[in-house]
Amino acid sequence: MQQALEQVYRRWRRHGAPVEHAEAYARRAVPARAVRATAAELSALRSALDTLPTTPWGSNFSCPGGAPPAASYLLTFGYLVGPPVQVTVNQRCRPAIYNGNLQAEDATAVLPLVQQLFAGP
Repeated sequence: MQQALEQVYRRWRRHGAPVEHAEAYARRAVPARAVRATAAELSALRSALDTLPTTPWGSNFSCPGGAPPAASYLLTFGYLVGPPVQVTVNQRCRPAIYNGNLQAEDATAVLPLVQQLFAGP
């Protein structure tokens, strides 16, 4: 958890966000709870992510006015073979979706699926 917070802070400082937004950014960047997806939910989410146009991750991240994302989600996909893959989805920021290798500018198709997962029963 500490490493994740330090990474968030470094990214936030690198992009010159105003100091008054530091606490809000860190609070929103830390997951409030973990959820597990059903096979159907996972399939829909994976399909939405796979159809997005992507470009190589450029390490540039910005939100309007330097404010924190309206919502931020860290998705971790575990596989039987190989390391887990983490994907970050941010509302109202660019890039909206990134994983450290690729980025997508538009989260319109993905964000409702992620929000539905966290809404839960």
